[in-house]
Amino acid sequence: MGKSNMEVISIEQKYTYVLISGDTSDINKEVITKYWEIISRNKQPLIFKYMVKDIVEEFGLKQQEISKVVRENSEVIIKDNVCVGCGKYISVARSRSELIDDVRLFCNNEYKECNRCRKIREDEEILNKEKEEEEKIAFLFEKHNESIINTRYEELNDLEWNYLVRIGSQYTTPTQVAKKLGLSIKQGNKILNKLFDMSLLVNNPYKQEIGINDNFANKLKDIGIKNKVKPIFGSELAKKAFRQLKKKYLFVYPEIPVCAIIEKENIDHLLTESWHYNYFLTCRLDFVVTDREGVPEFGVEFQGSYHTDGDQYKKDEFKEMLLNEVGLNIQKLTTEDLKV
Repeated sequence: MGKSNMEVISIEQKYTYVLISGDTSDINKEVITKYWEIISRNKQPLIFKYMVKDIVEEFGLKQQEISKVVRENSEVIIKDNVCVGCGKYISVARSRSELIDDVRLFCNNEYKECNRCRKIREDEEILNKEKEEEEKIAFLFEKHNESIINTRYEELNDLEWNYLVRIGSQYTTPTQVAKKLGLSIKQGNKILNKLFDMSLLVNNPYKQEIGINDNFANKLKDIGIKNKVKPIFGSELAKKAFRQLKKKYLFVYPEIPVCAIIEKENIDHLLTESWHYNYFLTCRLDFVVTDREGVPEFGVEFQGSYHTDGDQYKKDEFKEMLLNEVGLNIQKLTTEDLKV
């Protein structure tokens, strides 16, 4: 109704209260009363006693005029629809369609708070969540600082230390660190999770970032990595393959360039595509088994999952063709071969 300090007539129905402005004419009061009169209430729809067209015919008004009289001079409140927070009525309807929507929400338990109480509750939930997150992060940093004081980093091997230095002092991503150290993503994540478990790094799940004590990060940067060179084995599986080969053969050498054991003149006729020569100069054999004089007897390739990639498969085929041309066979190892 939008008018303050005005006398209001309240008509109680079975399901609702109809509030009518006190200065409304008698005819309009009768129009409003008939407009809002309900004979039953299901979840939907409400059953009104009078159809709007019947009221139009009885009072000689247009439908738009009835809607205007009702909206400007009355409002309806659902009796049971009370805010669980403040106890006040939640919704006020000024048309039948608004009342039908309110009843549907009320019956489906979707509308139990007024807007003010809902806003207060949601704000409190946000504050409580932020406080909970801050407390959890503070606890994680407390453990982190204890680990630094207790020098838990001394338990790390060189590879784990280098990982910690790179990710802690250079603020790079786990993927970039793994690549720098010649690790797979899986191997890198294994080290990262160990550093989290030891509280040498803080995993902040709320901000999707890795936390570290600033002073500790600066010390890591000053100390630096423990080795300036990369390991010749790119993975734990490669190391395992080397050990397994050494049990069978005396002379095993890792990461041997193909061009170091093949004369170019012997395979010139195979270099038919633009990428062939550059690949011949840069490709390597995972392992080469030689006799006691260092003459290659055969090559060994470890078949990781990346070898099934289309481009890599094409390169592997070309490498094998070069070796076959000079009579050097290739033995292929898989992860299954390394299981003992």
